[in-house]
Amino acid sequence: MTASTTKTEKILLWLSLFTCLFWLLIQLVDVYQFKVTGIFYEIVSIPMLLMLVVLPIVLIVQLIRHKPKFRSLYLLSLSLLFVTLIILLFIG
Repeated sequence: MTASTTKTEKILLWLSLFTCLFWLLIQLVDVYQFKVTGIFYEIVSIPMLLMLVVLPIVLIVQLIRHKPKFRSLYLLSLSLLFVTLIILLFIG
């Protein structure tokens, strides 16, 4: 991270990382093995699906608006979500 990273960049990066980890963990773990994990998955899956769709749109808007440099956290977040989508579509 550079010294000029904004709070928005950091928040979007953490949201992207959390979304990525959630969907990758769901692919590896049988969530319905225990009732508690099944309930948690059912409650959280729709908001996480919305984040998987909305976050790339927000990141693209931020990229266009701020015209960041090549080493920006917006690009890192967008690439992380792109990799997550590819894994979910083709491997999961």
